Amino acid sequence: MKKNKSRINTFFYIFLILLINIAVSKYLLNIEAFNIDAIEVSGNQYISNEDLLKLVSDNIDNNILDIKLKKLNLNLENNDFIKSVKSYTKFPSTLIVEIEEITPLALFEKNQNFYFMDQTKQIIKADYKAINHYINTPIITNSSDKKINLNNIKYLLIEILNNSNSIYEKLNEVQYLDENIILILDNNTKIILKNNDYKHSLNKFLSFNEQVIVKNNIDINTYKYIDLSIPEQIIIREKTSKKI
Repeated sequence: MKKNKSRINTFFYIFLILLINIAVSKYLLNIEAFNIDAIEVSGNQYISNEDLLKLVSDNIDNNILDIKLKKLNLNLENNDFIKSVKSYTKFPSTLIVEIEEITPLALFEKNQNFYFMDQTKQIIKADYKAINHYINTPIITNSSDKKINLNNIKYLLIEILNNSNSIYEKLNEVQYLDENIILILDNNTKIILKNNDYKHSLNKFLSFNEQVIVKNNIDINTYKYIDLSIPEQIIIREKTSKKI
């Protein structure tokens, strides 16, 4: 009898606790305790706070308990200029959203429209607002009779970015020609690569940059050009300083 009575008491207390939890939950929902009253966003530079907050608001329910964070992140990442999103909640009523925007590799023109080339999102249409924001993005120009191979250019830019960020930061233009691809730096220093052997040409340049330019603390802007288009050769020419 005592064992049965003990079991009944245990079940009663469990049932009572469940009822209390349900009652408390319903009460909190009825008084709107978990309704979102603050959304904190960060990491945005190109996208305005107003636009980002609207984008977040359009993809969430009002109650913090109903927010599906993974779905929210994926929806925000559909924006061309958002690379990644991290979001989380802070009880009782705050949603925090941290974004990382894209960093375009290059800008190019096609059919009278401008596009960014990006590492992860491929091709992104660019309006003048975006172009003015990403003002230091290298420009790809086509001086050949052929269609630009964007995959080849993308490979070059990613390799330069990963192996020598200082060179990438100086890069103004990627000029695509029939025989060569020319990288033009800030002070008009030209790095000449062989178009049909661009990987090998680039590797030669990266080795030369590391072993000669960086090692000897040479300013690359002192060169007029570095020609790597000829097999087994690197031809350099220094800029001549004007005498006053």
